[in-house]
Amino acid sequence: MKTSHSRPPGYRLQPEKIVLGPNHASSSSHQRPVRIFVGTEAAQARAERIFVWSIDLVRDPSRTYEIYLMKELTGFDRRRWLTGFTNYRFAIPAFAGDSGTAIYNDVDQIYLTDPGELFDLPLGEHGFLSIAENDSSVMVMNCEKMRLIWTLEQAQHERKTALLKNALSINNLWGQLAPEWNARDEEYRERKSKVLHFTALHTQPWHPFPQEFVYQESPVGKVWKDLEHSANAAGFQAFSRTQPSSQFALLVQMASEETLAMISHSGLPQIEPDILDLHPFTSSLDNPSLLHYQFKPGQGLSPEARTLFPSTDSLALTPFHWCTLNSSPPHTPCDIVFGSNELTFLPDEDVPWILEEMFSLASKLIVLTIKDVKLLTTPPSYLHGHSRNFDWWTSQLQAMSTRYPTLHWTLLFDTTNRQEKPSTFVRHGGQWLHSPPQVWILSDGKMGHSTQSEGLAKSLGWPYEFKQLYFQSWNNSQKLVWSLLPPHTAGLKKTESSSLEPPWPDIVISTGWRPAPVARWIREQSGGKTRIIQVGRKGGGAADLFDVVITPTYYGFTPHPHRVETLVPLNELNDENLDQVSRRWPNIFDNAPHPRIVLVIGGATARFTFTSNFAREIAGQLKDLAHKCGGRIFAVTSPRTGQKVSQALKTALTPEHHVHQWQPNQSDNPYLAYLAGADVIIVTGESESMLAEAASLGKPVYIIPLPENSPTWKIRLSEAIVQRAQSRPLNKRGTVRPQQGLERACAQLIRCGLIQPRRNLSLLHDLLIKQGIARPFGEPIENGKRPALREIDRVARKTKEVLGIFDDTTDASSISST
Repeated sequence: MKTSHSRPPGYRLQPEKIVLGPNHASSSSHQRPVRIFVGTEAAQARAERIFVWSIDLVRDPSRTYEIYLMKELTGFDRRRWLTGFTNYRFAIPAFAGDSGTAIYNDVDQIYLTDPGELFDLPLGEHGFLSIAENDSSVMVMNCEKMRLIWTLEQAQHERKTALLKNALSINNLWGQLAPEWNARDEEYRERKSKVLHFTALHTQPWHPFPQEFVYQESPVGKVWKDLEHSANAAGFQAFSRTQPSSQFALLVQMASEETLAMISHSGLPQIEPDILDLHPFTSSLDNPSLLHYQFKPGQGLSPEARTLFPSTDSLALTPFHWCTLNSSPPHTPCDIVFGSNELTFLPDEDVPWILEEMFSLASKLIVLTIKDVKLLTTPPSYLHGHSRNFDWWTSQLQAMSTRYPTLHWTLLFDTTNRQEKPSTFVRHGGQWLHSPPQVWILSDGKMGHSTQSEGLAKSLGWPYEFKQLYFQSWNNSQKLVWSLLPPHTAGLKKTESSSLEPPWPDIVISTGWRPAPVARWIREQSGGKTRIIQVGRKGGGAADLFDVVITPTYYGFTPHPHRVETLVPLNELNDENLDQVSRRWPNIFDNAPHPRIVLVIGGATARFTFTSNFAREIAGQLKDLAHKCGGRIFAVTSPRTGQKVSQALKTALTPEHHVHQWQPNQSDNPYLAYLAGADVIIVTGESESMLAEAASLGKPVYIIPLPENSPTWKIRLSEAIVQRAQSRPLNKRGTVRPQQGLERACAQLIRCGLIQPRRNLSLLHDLLIKQGIARPFGEPIENGKRPALREIDRVARKTKEVLGIFDDTTDASSISST
């Protein structure tokens, strides 16, 4: 949501009209068309589409519905508006011809019932109806009665409060609407609410203003998301070639102007051959056919096409002049569909249906060359103030790719880099045609990090190689700030580390905070070709910086389109490696009776305490439990357990039971062999990785929570910031008000990674117990199978989905929109 002083002037003379005509299977109704005027703005494109789709699902199929999108309208003084469409509602009588009935809706709403019911309500003596005198977000009005109360000139220049006050001062002009026509957030009731209104801006599921708000989950967000999923499955678009936007008609008129013609011959800047080379994608095609989207007739092959496809003699070329109102695309798909950078001039509303058309006409590959709007010296009025950057175009292509997962697409985006030098950013997506994506794993030397990265790479099924990184010792300080700086390799021991040079990989997997800025540096060097998967809490706090971030739910990060959440940290345990360690340690249990109870012990941390007395107390309880079930205890310590605690356990448990004491110089650790052969596993609750490994085995797991130390003042301050960021103060209506002030400032600190929520291990324990995977320590020990928590395959599928990279195993019906 742009602040009032930053909004560009409007450019539309009239609202944008969408017509939902009678369904061909139904006989036409003689009822008057339902007219719905929607207040909206440029950032609400996703919300507009689902608003229209919600009407299409519940409307009377025999009736006509006219939907008017009021956005970026000229002549309005928007400097004091709270939204980009605040006063448009008062111009409805003028836009409706000062006659008949009209409905007004904010764009952040969806219909659950036929709006024809609202439209047909008798207004009697009233001029307009709404649920409350001070709420005009849903109205049905008599335009003839309201035409002198709300004139176009008043709507353009007066304040919203003054216009409402004036209308309410007239006796009986306002009437009350039933509340189900404007159910706000938590007021929603299934099968009762008729319009659902997402009023809390920072919980709107489509995240229209990511620079303004730090988004939280909406309690009713699933209703909207389900609607979007159904719209995607149906291939629904609000606009089409048969019903384009009015700005598309304007573009057709401007097609011959010099300003627009200049761009078609601008070519591409000089970039590295390995970034631009499309030969691997086209070499497997035998005499490929190329459909060339061209601005107008007689252009010939564009300079960009000649650059990208040098062997033009082998191409079966078909030109298609897309920028006309009466053209029809070819009926036969081509191997390659290529769009020149004239597509830069497409209005926002028409980008989705043009891309849908291009994808539907390709059988293998789509290639687009696009210019950054900021490079245009005299852009059309409808592109003024737009930020259609590399990420915007990438998101458009990825959204379309979910419907066509068997196609590969390439975007070449002409822009400037951080140094303001001309550059072309490149992004590939969809299904790889020639070979799988190439992966680098950046290893900082920590075994736990490398294990998570490699486990994910294996599950993705793409070839990978390790890049071992070594860092200077001074790189340990200020780790969070250091990792959030612009992409860099400072602190990297380049002579000792693996070489980082072209050809750049398609994917980089990085776990931990140290490799994070190096991964971003690689992406920058590749011109945006390389995608980053960042794993873990300390490196993945700022999801905006990466293409995918994988973090457990109990870390408490806010939702983000790039974030993939897990229940526990990733681990690589599977039947194969468990069998291997079992064969390596065949006699580790020495014919002990069943159940074999394995106690996995972590140790004290800055947050948790683990004393010798606590160890003896746990040992005593465990011996009683083992005696009742006739089992044998095998305690396994770790580096954090410490000598005193280890000795206390050994004294308390032996000789009846066994204690394996971790040794710093031990070449081979039987820890996994104990897990593999255990009948029951008991884990101290401070160790997330041990809990994750135990939970993955499908065995009874019991959790021992450790006592917590008193938090330091820094921790208390951090927790206060997190608590304020997550608070949801109510407005006068009793619903959650939009995020603002201190809540927003605190949330921004978390979003950018400067403040990290404290790990909520109690939540982790509760989630494991709720899912039947674990139980609290102290309950009777019971043998038998439990649900095995193995998330890595699901995470790999979701990661591919977020990246927009698919393969032969992709099920198109399971892909959700992002």
